[in-house]
Amino acid sequence: MLPFSFESLFAFFGEYNRSVWPAAIIANLLGAVLLYTFYRKAETKPRLVFIVLGMAWLWVGAVFYMTHLAMLFFAAPYFGGIFLLQGLILLWTGYSRSEIIFRDGRDYKGIAGYMFMVFALLMYPVADGLLGTGWPDVRFFGIAPEPTILFTLGALMLIRPQAPFNLLILPIIVSFVTLFTTWVLAILQDWLIPFAAIAAIFFIYGYDGGVDGGKNSEYIGQQNLKG
Repeated sequence: MLPFSFESLFAFFGEYNRSVWPAAIIANLLGAVLLYTFYRKAETKPRLVFIVLGMAWLWVGAVFYMTHLAMLFFAAPYFGGIFLLQGLILLWTGYSRSEIIFRDGRDYKGIAGYMFMVFALLMYPVADGLLGTGWPDVRFFGIAPEPTILFTLGALMLIRPQAPFNLLILPIIVSFVTLFTTWVLAILQDWLIPFAAIAAIFFIYGYDGGVDGGKNSEYIGQQNLKG
């Protein structure tokens, strides 16, 4: 069993938001910058994307789990370690993989990725406010786990031709781990996280249709020629 109830968990979210304010505003502004960058269809700088995502995962691991939730939940430091590891992987990818290209969003992968990121950034706090215990007991991208996981899955779906597996494995694992809390506490909006993980696996590794599919094949051919 969990050491907190639905009400006490959301009360914790509110207290946490107040203690780290204005971190939520800064994180959401950075998320909005990434969304705008993708939307403009300009040459997206992978280093910017991975720095923002990496710092978000490091914050959630160190501050949310290890500093705050650890006072309520004995397993929080272990989750924090997973988030710290994913943050380091993302930062290293931004440093070492400058050749990564992001799709323009005209195919199903891109559309689904944008939807996940928009929901994580804008709709998750609204859903928490409506289905939880009200404002300010809500979660924000960059400082809370679930919207950060969802935004990351959406961003990884934009990588063309597909995201490296090492970037996806930990977000997938924690997405399914959240099922226990979601089920026990009946947090309706959190059911989106495991479903988003399944969708990410399908779109990234099992589906290559849409307008951008031809571009993906062309890109793969070019990479093979270079090799």
